Amino acid sequence: MKKNIIIVLLFVLSVKLFSQGMQPSEGMGMGIGLSNQNINGLNYQSIALMPELNLGFFGIGLNVDLRFTLKISAEGEPAFEILQDDWIIEDGTPKEYLSLYLAKIAYIRLGQKDENFYLKAGQFNRATLGNGSILSDYSNMQFLPETRVFGLALDIDGALFNFPYIGFESFVGNIAAVDVLGGRLYTRPFKALSIPVLSNVEIAASGVIDRDPYFYNSEIDSSSDDLVSIYGVDVTIPFIDTPIFGLNIYGDMVFQNESSAQIYGLGGKVISLINYKLEYINQKENYIADYFNASYDLNRTSTNFDIYHGNISDPNEIIPAKQDMAASLGFEIPKILYFDARLTGILSLFDTPALSAEEAPQLYPSLKGTLHIDDEILKIVSADFFYLKNGMDSFNSIIDPTNAIIGGSVSYYQGNMVVSFIVDVKYNGDAVDNIDTTNVDESVTEQWITNTQIAVNFKL
Repeated sequence: MKKNIIIVLLFVLSVKLFSQGMQPSEGMGMGIGLSNQNINGLNYQSIALMPELNLGFFGIGLNVDLRFTLKISAEGEPAFEILQDDWIIEDGTPKEYLSLYLAKIAYIRLGQKDENFYLKAGQFNRATLGNGSILSDYSNMQFLPETRVFGLALDIDGALFNFPYIGFESFVGNIAAVDVLGGRLYTRPFKALSIPVLSNVEIAASGVIDRDPYFYNSEIDSSSDDLVSIYGVDVTIPFIDTPIFGLNIYGDMVFQNESSAQIYGLGGKVISLINYKLEYINQKENYIADYFNASYDLNRTSTNFDIYHGNISDPNEIIPAKQDMAASLGFEIPKILYFDARLTGILSLFDTPALSAEEAPQLYPSLKGTLHIDDEILKIVSADFFYLKNGMDSFNSIIDPTNAIIGGSVSYYQGNMVVSFIVDVKYNGDAVDNIDTTNVDESVTEQWITNTQIAVNFKL
């Protein structure tokens, strides 16, 4: 069984440094990034220019990275050598050209999420469709800063054209590869009735596929037999919608190859500050909750992939048919604080599988949490933290880095200048080779991969 253990530790001292997970600030900005990167065993210095413009409905950011190394020539003179693979491809395929040049664009944005029209091309880290039963917080940013992927998210609600009866959400994780992609088409069939509750009922169909699970492993070519396809239908009823209390009731039916699950949930807000969600899951054997999640690109061909395709030989690794629960709780004070946590597989905490959580994390609960502290509290400091733990056999295991992704940033504000120090450390317990350096500019066949970056940014 393959096992990926990933730890991401980020420490950032910055001023107004744009985070892909937060709304960009208005106006113009210019970032200058300095870093040292190890690429195929050679050390390269990097100078990155990161201009940014956000004007309400429209936003754009670039990331032009010049990577170079200093060598001593045969004559004993210092030589400046640019990494030409960043700029020139000889006899490349259309996919290779798109991957190279689109990555120079950090993002292009039109509108905001949950508006009638929303488009974002580039990097994103919280792609979700519908209630999140199929796609939840998917990110195409797992290999930053070495490798940048250019994706696309497009949402259109018919209300934009005074026809609020239909709409859709869609995304492509990587436009060049067109590998992970999906969409959700919804309708409000009773909208014309103007009847409370009934007029806002939403019925939808969703689907997400991965056409190339081995995209990050060039030693194996994906075939049609490797394709991962998950689809489903859902019904959402906005039961209560008041400033004091909100309640949505929903039901999802999800199909994963030969498995499936029915999900019944309720969620909403309390006094516009507290977010809550509670789900009951009736699942068949080998159903994998939250398949396309935040860490999917890191674990495309891990145990979940084998379970999906029925390639598990050890019966102890099989996920049993069962009834389970999931819950999330969060609170938000605008411009001050945001927190959200989700626990999946609550009833699995009381199970006693034959294999440990390290050996078979899919048999145990998973925990995901995010925290943002705005600079309005201390005026000069803000913070962001992210945590994802798979295979949680007890609450004490939260501090165990096995099967976890941990990230964080602390930002220091001083006028219009930005000084950032970033350290990114990833740990791969078995030094597995399911991700190589062909599509990722770092070798994860080593146990520890460390990246450092110093950036100076100015807000214009």
